[in-house]
Amino acid sequence: MKVGLIFAKIGFLRKMEVISNEHIGLGYIANLLKINGIEFEIIDGHFFSLGVEEMVKQIEKGKFDVLGFSVLYSNFEETIEIIDSIKKNNPSIFIYLGGQHVSFCPEDILLENKNIDVIMLGEGEFTTVELIKAIENKIDFSKIKGIVYRKKDKILNNGWRKPTLLIEDYGDINREILEKGLEEGLTCSINVMAGRGCVFNCSFCTGNRIFNPYQNCSWRVRQVDTVINELVCLIRKYNKYNNLYEIINFCDLNFVNETSKGLMWIDLFTKKLKNANLDIFFYIMTRVDSIVHQKNRIIELRKCGLIQIEMGLEAGNDKGLSVYNKHISIKQSYDAVNFLREQRIDFGMSGFIMYHPYIKLEDLRQNAIFLKKIEYWKVMFLLTKMALYPGSEITEKVKKSELLYDTYKHYEVYDYRFEDEKVELLYNALNERLPFDLLNEISESIMYLELQLNLIYRKIEKLVNYDNQILDKVVKGEYSLKKEIKESKNIIFSFFMKAIELVEVNWDIKEFDSCIARFSLEYTKKNDTIVEEYEKYSININKIVESIKSV
Repeated sequence: MKVGLIFAKIGFLRKMEVISNEHIGLGYIANLLKINGIEFEIIDGHFFSLGVEEMVKQIEKGKFDVLGFSVLYSNFEETIEIIDSIKKNNPSIFIYLGGQHVSFCPEDILLENKNIDVIMLGEGEFTTVELIKAIENKIDFSKIKGIVYRKKDKILNNGWRKPTLLIEDYGDINREILEKGLEEGLTCSINVMAGRGCVFNCSFCTGNRIFNPYQNCSWRVRQVDTVINELVCLIRKYNKYNNLYEIINFCDLNFVNETSKGLMWIDLFTKKLKNANLDIFFYIMTRVDSIVHQKNRIIELRKCGLIQIEMGLEAGNDKGLSVYNKHISIKQSYDAVNFLREQRIDFGMSGFIMYHPYIKLEDLRQNAIFLKKIEYWKVMFLLTKMALYPGSEITEKVKKSELLYDTYKHYEVYDYRFEDEKVELLYNALNERLPFDLLNEISESIMYLELQLNLIYRKIEKLVNYDNQILDKVVKGEYSLKKEIKESKNIIFSFFMKAIELVEVNWDIKEFDSCIARFSLEYTKKNDTIVEEYEKYSININKIVESIKSV
């Protein structure tokens, strides 16, 4: 029996990505299939940027008996299109779906899609092996925990499987896709997961529930030695590739866990990572309050190579933070941002939510001012609307209101209106009339450039052993470029504030269109200036590096 593990491309996201990220969830499942002697192949459409037609061709070429799709809301429709095409030519092929999204709406999906046989709930490693063996041996599914399945005209739910408490039992990650990408010359990143779960319960997120369905293991973590050994092996094996992305991604939902066990783990991890003497940079995700409370530990992680943190910073006002059940303050947010900038640790806020169903214009103003103060305005934030993920607390609340559009489905997570009619007008006008793709591409490239500034600084810092005299020259050389970048962000801020003013006081669609035209022209011109300044900066950096080498 041959199993295909499939992940369809997320179109809008792939357009913004320059790096191919391996799907470690499928990698874990593939490893267990291999251990159990089950033939498999991974087809990762997102990693290789494959369209629906190409995916169908590759799947049909694979001659699979079973197809397992990992699904998000953002590739759900593409996944269904692939499945329907495959089923036309091979009606007997067995198909199941898994992943965070489908785990919270299994019955809906099975009712709507007759070509799907099973929905997998939660973590899928052991469930997949058990399911494949049952199919192969023609055993009834009734004893398999962690699935919802179709049996004749009924849909049966066997309940969630209890998570395996020892993560090491899941085994290693199969890295065949990473290796293929590197061999083909793609820029690829290494993804690692030290722990699973999250001890918090943000209203928009299901990260706590997906890994902890029985409320008995909100956070599990691997042994430090296991993680360090994995890093050592990965570096030894893949460092020979020039196209390997230089930042390792830790995929943990909250890397700095402030439980006593979590802090002990971080201390041991930093100690052993230093002893391993690995010359690496790495990325983590964590909360704002964890950064503020654990500054000394963040500094220790920095010494080990921490270069980038994705912060859970979703709102620029306390009212919004309360809606999201974040249990942090704006004061902490400012503190975390200032600290990371001082440490030359790049930070991301891709999860910032400009709009939620109950937001008012004044809340939007506060969000905008907050982003200006921390110098983190992105074009994306002009349209960042909270997603109503199946299973989240806030989704259930909105469902009880009259804010859902008739088009709302579990995968159409943005199909709701705002309670405030003026917010609705503003959002729709921006969504319909802004040349978003063009401007967002510029904005994301500027953010990537800022990461490069920190990366270059940190590399030189290592090279000169923290020689402040040389590092001061690097900082001085950044000044003009950073000034232009700051001005580019202020251009977005000014446009958004003007748009709010138009909606609030004197809405005029022609004036709005004129504002967009002026903003677009000014922003693209500023980007041209940034490109010129970056060229000057690069020349200066090359001179500094040459002077270091000549000593």
